[in-house]
Amino acid sequence: MDTAVTDFRAQRGLAIVQGKGTKIRQVIEGKYLVPSQTRTAGSYFVDVAEAKCSCPDHEETGKRCKHLWAVLIVRREVTLPDGTSVVSEKRITYTQNWPAYRKSRVYEKELFERLLRSLCDGVIQPKYKGNGRPALPLSDVIFAGGLKVYTLFAGDRVQSDIRSCQQRGLTDVVPHPNTVFRIMRSPSTVPVLRNLIEQSTMPLRNIETDFAADGTGIGTTVFGPRWHDTKWGKDRREKKWLKLHMMVGVKTQIITAAEVTPGNMHDSPFLPALIETTAKTFKMREVSADLGYSGRANLHAIVNAGATPYVPFKSNSCGGGKDPLWSNLHAYYTLNRPEFLEHYHKRSLSETTFSTVKRVLGATVKATSDHGQVSEVYVKVLCHNIRMLVQSIFELNVDPKFWMPPSEGEAAE
Repeated sequence: MDTAVTDFRAQRGLAIVQGKGTKIRQVIEGKYLVPSQTRTAGSYFVDVAEAKCSCPDHEETGKRCKHLWAVLIVRREVTLPDGTSVVSEKRITYTQNWPAYRKSRVYEKELFERLLRSLCDGVIQPKYKGNGRPALPLSDVIFAGGLKVYTLFAGDRVQSDIRSCQQRGLTDVVPHPNTVFRIMRSPSTVPVLRNLIEQSTMPLRNIETDFAADGTGIGTTVFGPRWHDTKWGKDRREKKWLKLHMMVGVKTQIITAAEVTPGNMHDSPFLPALIETTAKTFKMREVSADLGYSGRANLHAIVNAGATPYVPFKSNSCGGGKDPLWSNLHAYYTLNRPEFLEHYHKRSLSETTFSTVKRVLGATVKATSDHGQVSEVYVKVLCHNIRMLVQSIFELNVDPKFWMPPSEGEAAE
């Protein structure tokens, strides 16, 4: 391709290709019908040989529109240095073991409760200070909080599920909902949840080698001040939101590292911390991320972890100064675009992970306090990881074991 993939039309074309249910249909040789993203305009006619499209954007600007880009991405059209072209109709796809997947969904809740209990068994109980009534076991409180987030029930409605787990020996107590809320909004709970997330990735440490980084917004139910209307003398308010920065294993969609920040924080500065956390458990081979992560500090962090970065450069990138790593990676990106894109497109799995978390566990948090909201996002990540472990049990024959020395409990492939 002779135009950088950082072009916004190219990115929209990639979104069309990866869209669920989207089918680009070849009418005759070199001519395609590309469905409209809005689903209201039917399909547009694309002529690859003439580099034309019937959409308004192309007719008005004459530029390569997102529909033309979508066809070229599907065709994987490559222009060689001698001016000749090579075209492959192979589309980027990911296989799915559907019988194993469906079986994992059938047994998911039962196995989820067992795995959550196994993880919570490693939670260290805070030291009793000897004043007042002894605190409930922290492991049981976090277990109850995990069930609440997983079931999407309110604190009162999830009590029956917790009692059912108590009857089966999965928890000793059924904490009052207010106790769960109080513990979850405590700042001391966040490190415990982060530790549980790291531990939940251990059974897959011999399986995942390629990773993708990205960030997404998580909504809240809390409104905050936005701006003051000087004309009418009113305060306009908008919903606050958080941002989840994460590293994902592209094979199983396990979240290997997560950082929760206010919603206005940029993604790029958090990549080194995500890499450091992931590298403690996994042997990293590749890291894919979008062009927002193309800073030199991030590229060095990836290489220092023993991985190869597949991060596109911005269209106005003009040089890395005296940094040989930046220069070498920029040259590879420029001169080996098709090979680069084959690795870079693994980043789409991070979008799949975001979609999975929000569809299954909710796109918003219910807590109203700042620390409670952060804790709830981390619990969502923990619940997602346990769900992916359940799926790996059936698809990859993984035997999840936690809190074991590094030499034991290796994942089975």
